[in-house]
Amino acid sequence: MLSLLIALVIGAVAFTTGLVFFDPWSGVFLGLAGLVIPLVLIGRKVLRRLEAKNKEAEAHISAQRFDKAIAVFESMRPLGLWFPRLAASMDGQIGVLKYAAQRDFEGARPYLEKAPAKLWMARGMLAAAHFKKHQYDLMEKAFEVAVAKNKEQGLLWAAYAFCELKRGEKAKALNVLQRGVAALPADARLKAHLASLEKGKKPKMSAYGAEWYSFHIETPAMAGQGQPKFMPPPDKIGGGKRMRVRRM
Repeated sequence: MLSLLIALVIGAVAFTTGLVFFDPWSGVFLGLAGLVIPLVLIGRKVLRRLEAKNKEAEAHISAQRFDKAIAVFESMRPLGLWFPRLAASMDGQIGVLKYAAQRDFEGARPYLEKAPAKLWMARGMLAAAHFKKHQYDLMEKAFEVAVAKNKEQGLLWAAYAFCELKRGEKAKALNVLQRGVAALPADARLKAHLASLEKGKKPKMSAYGAEWYSFHIETPAMAGQGQPKFMPPPDKIGGGKRMRVRRM
């Protein structure tokens, strides 16, 4: 993190100056001031640039200009020098667009693999990509990483169970839903899925709407209407939360 490195250098110089010319307490005070003030100033400047880029990308997504949105996310990579893990978040954003909007499943995979675990939609799509390739061990591993960090996302549990059931692993599907209900005891949809499966019925995923269909595991039952237009809310790209950067 370049901003922290710069602040540490300034803080060290300020501490040494206070220690040499005044006293130890002055050195500590000047050192802390030299550390905090640069972080605040640099952070605010970079944050303004980041917010402007996010708005630009959201405008392109709303207008279905996905190539341009991806180009904006790519242009944000240099800001990763100032904010840790920003590059990984950009990979997650790009991966979701390539997978869900452009249906470039193989092209999306390298980006989805680099996405932070907290970007649940990106991680869920990675698991779905493995499922589509019949790479079930990798699918389970990806889903486990996703649900471990995103226990509050009912769709993840439901998608995980659906994939297990689809490949004939009913016992595993039941186990996943039981874990999901334990993590989300108030989730009516997960409870309904578990009850259906326990009765030998196939749970219906249509209740999750466009978010579910963006995984491209199951197509919507829309006779004569074709594939629905990909139009996620701006705060859904990348995993259910707008990417936030802490203000300084």
